[in-house]
Amino acid sequence: MLDLSAALPCHCCNQQLTRSCEVCKAEKLNEHLDLAQKERIVYQDMVEQSKSLYKNQSLRPHAPCSSMGPCHYSFDFAEQVHLPHGPLQPAPMYFLCPRKVGIFGVCSEDVAKQINFLNDEVHCTSKGSIAVISYLDFFFKHYGFGVLAEQK
Repeated sequence: MLDLSAALPCHCCNQQLTRSCEVCKAEKLNEHLDLAQKERIVYQDMVEQSKSLYKNQSLRPHAPCSSMGPCHYSFDFAEQVHLPHGPLQPAPMYFLCPRKVGIFGVCSEDVAKQINFLNDEVHCTSKGSIAVISYLDFFFKHYGFGVLAEQK
């Protein structure tokens, strides 16, 4: 097989392309890390500002469009857990695992509270967009702060 990589210039430093252009990779990685650090600082500042707005609030239903400002939520699927489950359980019990549940968590970073949804594996077989939207819809109806639409 013909190796064409030797004939092509590196798009970063315009030198002869080698199998691994370590200098270019290191520069790109450092640029990415710097950008990620700046974005993280901006995000943390935004969360701190919104925490001051919601410091006396709790997760409960709020009227739509009744919020004082922006809110920050995080959500994700967690691992599946066997029930009954104990942290000191020596090994998975082969015959005595009646339930296997998935966990979907939504965290309100403004009040540092999290709501978890437990789904029996029998009833929820996917982690697709329809499932995520359903969980978020329920969360916002029952625990949301009634945030206004973003104004530009």
